[in-house]
Amino acid sequence: MGKAKQELTEQIEELEARIERLETKLAKLSKAKSILVGDDAYIEINSAADYMGISRRSLYRLMTQGVIPYTYIGAQRRFLVSDLNKYLKKQRVDIKGSILQP
Repeated sequence: MGKAKQELTEQIEELEARIERLETKLAKLSKAKSILVGDDAYIEINSAADYMGISRRSLYRLMTQGVIPYTYIGAQRRFLVSDLNKYLKKQRVDIKGSILQP
């Protein structure tokens, strides 16, 4: 019985950890809800970085290099989702064909 109880305890702990990770991901998604509005939506820097899958620091670097346009709304910088999509599309690398195929 002791071994079965220990295995059950380990399974419960693993499930609790998985639930915690899901809750974290859901919290991030709820913060990025403006992304779902469409390409004309303005989003703030944290949501933009999450959307692009990069860090805030990397996004700031792209901003200062003039690679990604942004707009000041009050004292905060905001990004059009369409501008982020354009940048991501430019970064895409297509798969090259095999040298074995004609």
